[in-house]
Amino acid sequence: MNPRMLALLAVGHMTTDVYQGSVPALLPFLKDAFQLNYTQTGTIVLAMQVASSLIQPLFGYLADRAERIWLMPAGVAVAALGITLMGAAPSYTACLLMITVGSLGIAAFHPQAYKAAHRYAGDRRATGMALFTVGGTVGHALGPLFITAVILTFGLRSASIGMVPGLIVASLLLWAIPAMAQRSPGSFGGTAKPTAPAAAALAHPATPWGPLIILILVVSLRSWAQIALSAFIPLFYRDYLGETPLAAATVLLVYLLAGAAGTLVGGPVADRYGARRTLALSLLLSTPLLFAFPHLRGPLALAVVALAGFLLVSTFSLTIVIAQGLLPTRGGMAAGLMVGFAVGAGGLGVTVLGGVADAWGLLGAMYVLAALPTITLPFAWALPADAPAPGAALREAETAAR
Repeated sequence: MNPRMLALLAVGHMTTDVYQGSVPALLPFLKDAFQLNYTQTGTIVLAMQVASSLIQPLFGYLADRAERIWLMPAGVAVAALGITLMGAAPSYTACLLMITVGSLGIAAFHPQAYKAAHRYAGDRRATGMALFTVGGTVGHALGPLFITAVILTFGLRSASIGMVPGLIVASLLLWAIPAMAQRSPGSFGGTAKPTAPAAAALAHPATPWGPLIILILVVSLRSWAQIALSAFIPLFYRDYLGETPLAAATVLLVYLLAGAAGTLVGGPVADRYGARRTLALSLLLSTPLLFAFPHLRGPLALAVVALAGFLLVSTFSLTIVIAQGLLPTRGGMAAGLMVGFAVGAGGLGVTVLGGVADAWGLLGAMYVLAALPTITLPFAWALPADAPAPGAALREAETAAR
C-alpha cells in the first residue's frame, strides 16, 4: 500500500467533487443572472448529469484500453475551469456549454483514478478504496459552502477565482505522473482469472433483463429524488423561505454529510438484513420526512433533512450490490449501469421538476419530489430476493471443480 499516492488521489477526488458539489449552490445565482425559470435552471443540472454520468462509461472504456494517467490532472483542471467560469458566461447558452465542459472533466477523472487507487492500495484494497472514496464524499459536501463563500466574497462574475485550488491539485497530479508511470501497466486493476471449470460454468449466463430493467427504473427514480433535493434546497430556501445563500448552503452541507454517513451504515445493514429489504425500508421511511421538510424551520428542519439524506443516499451502494447479484460475472457493467446510465437518467427528472415548479410553484415541486420514494417502493419490492454476494457463484463453481 502506498499511502502518499493514495492521499494524493483522494485529494484529487475531493477537489473534482468539490466542483461537482458546487453546482446546486450556483443555481440561485445563475437563475438571477440570466433571468431563468425553474425549467431552465433544472436543465443546468441535466447537462451536468448527462456529461458527468452518462458519458463516464466511455472514459472507463478508454482507461481500460490503455494507460491514460493524464486523464486525472486534465479532469481536475477541466472541471475547475468549466464550472467556475459559469459565473462569467455571457449567456445562458454559454453557461450550458461551460457546465458541459466541466462535467466532462469530472467524467474523465473518475475511471482512471479508480484504477490508480486500486493499484496503490496493494493488498489492502478495501482500505485503499475507502480512503479514495471518502475524498469524493467530503468534496461533494464542501462544494456548496466553497462556491458560496467565493461568490459572496468576490461576486458571481469573479467566481472563476474558485478554479485556483483545482489548478493547484491538477499540477500536483501532473507532477506525480512520472512516478505513476514507473509501475507496470499490468498492475492496474488486474484480477485473477477463474479456473477453466469455473469459467465454463459462468461463461455466458443469461442476462435477467426483467429484474435489471426494474432495477434501472428504481435507481432512476431514487436518483431523481436525491439529485432533485440537492438542486432544489438552495432554490427553496432562497426563493420560498427568503433565507440567505449561506443558510441554504449549510442545509445542503448537512444533507450531503448525512448521506455520506448513510452510505457507511447502509452496507453493513444490508449485509445483515438483505439489500432488497433495506432498500424498500429506506424508501418507505424517506417519504414522510420529505413531505414534512418544507414545513419545518431551524434545527428540526436540519434534523429531518439529515435523516432524509441518510436514508436516500444509503440506498445507492445497495443498488450496486443488487446489480452485481444479477450480473455476477460482469461487475463492471453492473456498476456502469447504476452509476452511469441510471443516475444520469435520474438527473433528467430535475428538469421535469423545474417545469412543475414553474406551473405549481416550488412547494408543489417539493411535494412531487417527496412522493418519488413511494412511487419507487413497489418496483423495489418487485426485485428478486437477494442473490449471493458478487463472486459467490464463482467461488461455488471453483469449489465444485476442486
